[in-house]
Amino acid sequence: MRTALLSAVLLMFVMTPVANAYEVTRPGIDWKGPFTPKDVAWKRAATDPPTFDIVLKRSSPPYAHIVAVNVDGTLLKTRIHPRKGGFPVGANFRLQFVESRGSKVLAESREFSIRH
Repeated sequence: MRTALLSAVLLMFVMTPVANAYEVTRPGIDWKGPFTPKDVAWKRAATDPPTFDIVLKRSSPPYAHIVAVNVDGTLLKTRIHPRKGGFPVGANFRLQFVESRGSKVLAESREFSIRH
């Protein structure tokens, strides 16, 4: 009985897929200045993909824009620059780290606002 239980537990660990561990640590809850570059930081695990894209997203009203492409995940930080016209101003934005040339979301920041 004990051997069967141990075997089942080991099999569960072997069969469990490794999850990505990217964790967005910056931005905070408020971005000031829609025309200034913004710092983004994260933590990662060795099993995370080495690169990703960053998408600035809001669900309502809908907005999604790729703000950085092929970011080197091993750097643990980057600076994103507003496009011509600046970042949109408003609430309920998130940054998503998305698989480079893919659609899988690797991590998502908490909601934040972009203010003048």
